[in-house]
Order: sequence, then C-alpha cells, then structure tokens
Amino acid sequence: MAAATATDVLANYRDSKKNLDKLATAARKQMQARFTELLTEAAGIQADFKNDFGVNPELPATVKTFTLGEKKKAEPTDAVANGKKVGGLRRSLTAAIKNGETTRIAEISAQLAALGIYVAAPEAPAPASKPTPVAAADPEGDDEENGSGADPVDGEPGGTGIEDF
Repeated sequence: MAAATATDVLANYRDSKKNLDKLATAARKQMQARFTELLTEAAGIQADFKNDFGVNPELPATVKTFTLGEKKKAEPTDAVANGKKVGGLRRSLTAAIKNGETTRIAEISAQLAALGIYVAAPEAPAPASKPTPVAAADPEGDDEENGSGADPVDGEPGGTGIEDF
C-alpha cells in the first residue's frame, strides 16, 4: 500500500508541475498584456502632459527604472574595445622604446601580436649627446667687447649707419 501511495504522489506532482507550467505561461501572457496596456496609456498621458504644459511629468520617487524619451546606451563592440586596447599598447610601446626598456618592449610586442597587430623590431634609442655651446651673436652689431661702441658703417658712436648728405 505504501508503494501505491508513492506512485500516486509522483503522478500528482507531475500533473501539478504541468498545470503550474500552463498557469505560469498564461499568467506571463496576461501580465505582459496588462503591462503593455498600462504603458501605452501612460505614454498617451505623458504626451498630453508635455503638449499642455511643455514639460514631461515628474516620475514618483518609487519609480526609478523608467525614463521618458531617453535611449539606452549601446554596449561597446569588441572592435571598439580592441581599438582602445591597441591604442594603449602602442603608447606603452612608444614609451618603452623611448626609455630603452627591452623587456617591456618584448612584452608589449607579444600582446600586440596576440591582437593581430605586428610591429617592426624597434631601433635602439640613440644616446643623448650634449649640445655644444655656441657663442651668441651681438644683436646690435656694436663691438662692446673692446669698448668702442662705434657704428660699423660710419664709425661714430650712436650713429644710424646712414651717412647724412
């Protein structure tokens, strides 16, 4: 008798599960229809409110998930994400080449190769040389070193270099 009871319980469970699935499907459809109906009505009221008063109605504080007239931002695609990654790696590679970090150059080149970007072997940075000092030319053309201060054309101090006729 215990075996018959267990079989009946399992059969009732399976029937109840089928009924539950049917009820859940019917409830989901009815709730979606009601939701659509309410949102359609709310959109009409919002349009009337905006036409009559020039602004959108304020949403109640309890409603945070709905926005009026705003679109959801698109998720960045893999191409955009990879483009940003490649750009960052290229900047890092440039800095590593500038600083002469050969280990870092190899790491970044391997990461770029994994993304399908191949870079030529970098040239070794040239050693920085000190520039040789150059004597500055005298902008006025006066020979101040020997103290003459004479104008180079007519030889008189303070002259304009143009002889008066």
